[in-house]
Amino acid sequence: MSFGATMISLLRLSRKSHCGFSLPYLTEDEKGAVAIEYALIAASIAVIVVTAFLTLGSSLGTSFEDTGDKIANTANHMPQTD
Repeated sequence: MSFGATMISLLRLSRKSHCGFSLPYLTEDEKGAVAIEYALIAASIAVIVVTAFLTLGSSLGTSFEDTGDKIANTANHMPQTD
């Protein structure tokens, strides 16, 4: 067997995995990579939303409490009608 034929045989063997799938088939399938990218994007958005709620939540709560207190004080200072 010549050197060229031996190299071709080795290349053919190296392209096969133990399960019988060829390596180019496994490297061309990118569905898993795309799904992981979408999952990372969704996780990033979730972290941003949670951070925004935690950061703005306390200040919004304080604003609503202040508004409620002002409404209650205004109602207490209104003249009584009998």
